[in-house]
Amino acid sequence: MNCPRCAGRNLSPEVQAGVEVDRCPGCEGVWLDQGEGEMLTRPGELPDAVVAEVAALARSTAVSPDASAPLVCPRCEATMQRELYAESKVEIDRCGCGVWLDRGEMEKIAAYRTEAMERLQRQKDAAPTGPGGVDLSFSPATLERAFARIYFDVGKKRPGT
Repeated sequence: MNCPRCAGRNLSPEVQAGVEVDRCPGCEGVWLDQGEGEMLTRPGELPDAVVAEVAALARSTAVSPDASAPLVCPRCEATMQRELYAESKVEIDRCGCGVWLDRGEMEKIAAYRTEAMERLQRQKDAAPTGPGGVDLSFSPATLERAFARIYFDVGKKRPGT
């Protein structure tokens, strides 16, 4: 497969956290087939120090929309849709075949998911239970995985795309 950013450059397969992904040796972007993104950005996959550093950087960095031309899927050659991953401020490129993440975006999504998981756990811990209270019959981890699966596998188009 060819890199959608670096025209003509071949993607190299590599194993990351037990999952084979395709990385561009030039721009360091990563192609993730369906299901791989959800697995690779799970909370706990990155060391806490990396999560904290990436999360702080993401919060302090102004985000401007990617004005480059839409990318072409390295699998089917269809035009990919550009969208924000949830409220993470990370713009990803998606096709029915998978997701393209530019350099550093996987780490930013992992940090976002870790912070979201921590927020869910705090909310669950603080929620009153019993009669008249909140009864969470699911774990925050289950909810977070389902949420990530929706964004990586189903997608959510940005308004106007």
